[in-house]
Amino acid sequence: MLPVLRGRRAGVKPVAVARAHRPIERLAGVGLSMSVGITALWSILHSKLLGEMSLELDAPPGLQIAGLVVIGSGLAVLITGQVQMGPAWRLGIDRQSSDFVQRGLFSRVRHPIYSGFACVFLGAVAFSPAVPTAIVSSIGLVCLVAEARLEEALLLEHLGDPYARYMARTGRFLPRPSQAREAVSPIAKP
Repeated sequence: MLPVLRGRRAGVKPVAVARAHRPIERLAGVGLSMSVGITALWSILHSKLLGEMSLELDAPPGLQIAGLVVIGSGLAVLITGQVQMGPAWRLGIDRQSSDFVQRGLFSRVRHPIYSGFACVFLGAVAFSPAVPTAIVSSIGLVCLVAEARLEEALLLEHLGDPYARYMARTGRFLPRPSQAREAVSPIAKP
């Protein structure tokens, strides 16, 4: 919520889903938002209130703990990305934005916030292994990929070459393998 408050103070509307120009943009944004809410609600209800259900999948012991770890890691990445974006953070595709963040997590990954969401979806499936969780999380992941591609197309259109160079050096959801090797290698290249 911190980026939302910071954006409001700066006079920026952080929710751009309703302002999306094309129906596909609106569909991706609304689908992602609804998937997040439904996945969270279902996971809580399923694990705490509903107990054993016929829709539950067989899961080895400890899977819920692993799911919670993945959800927690995803939330940490998601929140860190939002904080690093500061007032530039938006929910949905915003045609008014003219700048893009290239520091922090964004120096390695173009969409770390979406990477965090992906971890939340995958962790939810592990935490609450049931058919509805898998279906809604899958829909969320598809919407997330669509949203990222639509944002990239818009940023390429508006920013051109600087964004194309940024795309070439960063991964969409995970660092490029060459970036991972550079981060691990203690020896500088000549």
